[in-house]
Amino acid sequence: MPRRAGREPVTAFAALRWVVVVPVKGSNESKSRLASFPLSVAERRDLALAFALDTVDAILRAPDVLAVVIVTNDPASAAALAGLDAAPVRGGGKGSGRDAESGSAKALGRGAVIDAIPLPLRAGARDAGGAFGRGAEESPLRVEVIPDAGSGLNAAIADGLRFARGSWPAAGVAVMTADLPTLDTADVVDALGRAAGHPRSFVADADGTGTTTIAARPGEPLRPLFGGASAARHSAAGLVPLDVPLTSSLRRDVDTPADVAAVASGALGPRTAELLGRVTDAAL
Repeated sequence: MPRRAGREPVTAFAALRWVVVVPVKGSNESKSRLASFPLSVAERRDLALAFALDTVDAILRAPDVLAVVIVTNDPASAAALAGLDAAPVRGGGKGSGRDAESGSAKALGRGAVIDAIPLPLRAGARDAGGAFGRGAEESPLRVEVIPDAGSGLNAAIADGLRFARGSWPAAGVAVMTADLPTLDTADVVDALGRAAGHPRSFVADADGTGTTTIAARPGEPLRPLFGGASAARHSAAGLVPLDVPLTSSLRRDVDTPADVAAVASGALGPRTAELLGRVTDAAL
């Protein structure tokens, strides 16, 4: 059978499992591009955290995801995101039973006991369990938090990738942005399945200029080039653009008030939906 153009055979990688790195900005940096949106600074910070919680929650529900590595310098974000380990993970996304039981109340409740970093906040999860370390079937601990050294977004992501590869050397690694509040687990599964067919790959945002995801199979070098027109830079660096549908929630990142308005009519994650429900109609 002839090989499909632009896609390698995936037989050896059909069962590939993944560790996903998610960079999360500190509270003072959270969604500065939403400054023109009629929200207070605290509300913008809360909105950015809701985005991140809903994004990571959807990623964790993907059966091929072993763990999520959060890179942040913000203790509140670290605590809330680490708290997702305490929430039930039933599998599936919004289209397959995602519900509010794993919502921010439980996550933030767990986080109340973590009032400061040093990080890594969740180190030591891989002291047993074979090639991938301790698997999800052995422990609910699937979120690791490591510090953002403050050297910029791509440096933080690179630190997360080094941590992921050192901890799970047999896994593929991916990076997903933290601003995907409509993210559906089915779209995560689809993209990672496509990524298994290429040594290195990326997913462009809905405009085709930015990047929401980069991925690499085990042992493949992966240099993050996020920021601005990053899709062109990732392509020039040899990453293959994945043929993810334009309708995929993985392509719907939120950077501007117009983006907020666009996703507000969609299937939002429970934390984002609850917060936006408190915003006046005039704000949208």
